[in-house]
Amino acid sequence: MKIRLPWTSRAPRSRWTKARTLTDLGNLTAAWLEGEIVHHPGYQGGGPDPETTPLVPVLAHLNRLGFVTANSQPGHAPTTGWDGATYVQRAAVDGWTDDPEIRGAFIQLARGHDLHVVLHDPGTRSDRMRIPATLRNGDPVTWFGHPYRPEDINHAWPGTHSAARSALTRASHITLTDTTWGPSPRLWDALRNALDDTVANWLHGTRSR
Repeated sequence: MKIRLPWTSRAPRSRWTKARTLTDLGNLTAAWLEGEIVHHPGYQGGGPDPETTPLVPVLAHLNRLGFVTANSQPGHAPTTGWDGATYVQRAAVDGWTDDPEIRGAFIQLARGHDLHVVLHDPGTRSDRMRIPATLRNGDPVTWFGHPYRPEDINHAWPGTHSAARSALTRASHITLTDTTWGPSPRLWDALRNALDDTVANWLHGTRSR
């Protein structure tokens, strides 16, 4: 008898296989973040990491507005890891959009709140602009801001329809990170306020049709 773990249920997997557009992927990612579905193609386990829980309202809103998030993290003060090394991380988020107005809003957000922004147009392959996001004993061990090549997207979104993966390859990939290390609220407060005010109003009322 085969034992099927919760995250391998066919029902949530089938929802991902039906996705064709960035809107589809964004809505499903939001549903996964909020616990409505337990499977995400890029994750082996169930829901997002515990450190993501406070970020879920912002991330879900971003996904539903047209920014499909890939990775995110809060800033963490220096802590001792399982290996005895000291780790520190800065707040960061990245994802894709095919909406030029969202792209422009993120650039303005970075300029107005002293954030790093890395923008990769479709087809970019160079990772010279990547930003260290986690330090181990002072040395970078993880980065944000690298471009996703088609083969990277295929690896990160296994089991999704080719049309959905093609939509990602045709979209701009954007990264925002805090400029400071540790538990700075700058990035997530800026996103939260923008969603509550400027971006939400602009997307729902004043954006061009």
